[in-house]
Amino acid sequence: MIRSVLVVLGSFLAMAIVVVATTALAAGALLGRAAPGVRPALTPAYLAVNLLGSALAALLGGWLAAHFAATAPEAHAAALAVLMAALSLASMRQSVAAGQPRWYAVTLLVAMPLVALIGGRLGAPPA
Repeated sequence: MIRSVLVVLGSFLAMAIVVVATTALAAGALLGRAAPGVRPALTPAYLAVNLLGSALAALLGGWLAAHFAATAPEAHAAALAVLMAALSLASMRQSVAAGQPRWYAVTLLVAMPLVALIGGRLGAPPA
């Protein structure tokens, strides 16, 4: 049980590292610098690159969860997907208030847990 929790949390941490890195790179390359206290406008290119980075992170997270699970690899990926959805839902209001379009927040909520499940399928050992 403890191993399962650690596998899911470790997979989430790996995802978070990828998302932070890709978001920082995308922001630096695509948003430019804004005046102090002013949020830069989120361009379509930035949002697209950020979605791609999030999808790659979700795929990796699902793969890691399934690969390192002692048993029930796809269940571990599903647990990660549930955690992702819960945290995404919890942060939706704040994200939209910070300037993210609602469609973007909904895409993260719906699509990324599904991508993690695909990663879990890919990371599970062959039957």
